[in-house]
Amino acid sequence: MRSSVILAFLLIAACAQSPEPPLTYAEAPPGEAPPPASPAGNWEVMLLDGEKRGAKMYYRADDARIWMMPDCAGQGHTYRIDGDRIAMTRFAPAQVCAVGLPPAWADYRTAFDAADTVESAPAGAIRLHGGGHVLLLVPHETD
Repeated sequence: MRSSVILAFLLIAACAQSPEPPLTYAEAPPGEAPPPASPAGNWEVMLLDGEKRGAKMYYRADDARIWMMPDCAGQGHTYRIDGDRIAMTRFAPAQVCAVGLPPAWADYRTAFDAADTVESAPAGAIRLHGGGHVLLLVPHETD
């Protein structure tokens, strides 16, 4: 009987332990080095300077350009990466569709213009730093 009480107590104590907190984009798992950062892929701008900024903004990137979606909006940047350094140059091909640009768009564009460092973040995200700004881009699945 005594061992049953002790076993029950140990089981209750084990269940009462708090679960591990969820992984955030701001911290890497202990002991894991992030892979080299690359903007190639589909992205949602999650945070600018640590804050959400209104309407969701989506970007797509290949190995040389990153542009706002839909791509017919004609807004984007070319980029070159050397290690963790990134050089961004704005391009504006002819706009072929009329899209409403949310107020935060100008702030995002300014942050992309200023980006000079790229780094990997947890959960496949990347951070672009520069000019006092930090953009957090998280992977976005497209249809």
